[in-house]
Amino acid sequence: MIRMPRVKKLKFYSKSFLKSLFQNVGTIAAIRKDSNKIE
Repeated sequence: MIRMPRVKKLKFYSKSFLKSLFQNVGTIAAIRKDSNKIE
């Protein structure tokens, strides 16, 4: 009974972490594209 909320919280954190990670990768890729255009 006590473990369930922890698991739910963990899933939520991992989901939000993955989301932010993908967003960071997207921004980094966009920045790389811009720098390639400048060269």
